[in-house]
Amino acid sequence: HNLSELGFREPTPIQRQAIPILLSKRDGFACAPTGSGKTLAFLCPMLMKIKPGLKNGVKAVVLCPTRELAAQTARECKKLVKGRKFYIKLMTKELSSCGDFEKM
Repeated sequence: HNLSELGFREPTPIQRQAIPILLSKRDGFACAPTGSGKTLAFLCPMLMKIKPGLKNGVKAVVLCPTRELAAQTARECKKLVKGRKFYIKLMTKELSSCGDFEKM
């Protein structure tokens, strides 16, 4: 529902190739231009495998090479899980040094 609400009608080429591979629990390595849908290509399978609402620990970690990309990935992930019981947190230096992880 969230994908169609965000305006996605059909997968991009990178999504057509990556999503089935990642859903079959195989590793994937992909290279595609900016704006081709890479973020959704790995977030969708990850979110499909995680049971929402469970608060007993971290279920997934996405590592990004820059703060900007991490913030963008967290924003896109929050859009995808809107209305579902997923808890998305963007880890920053400040949060890692003074955050209360038990309350997260």
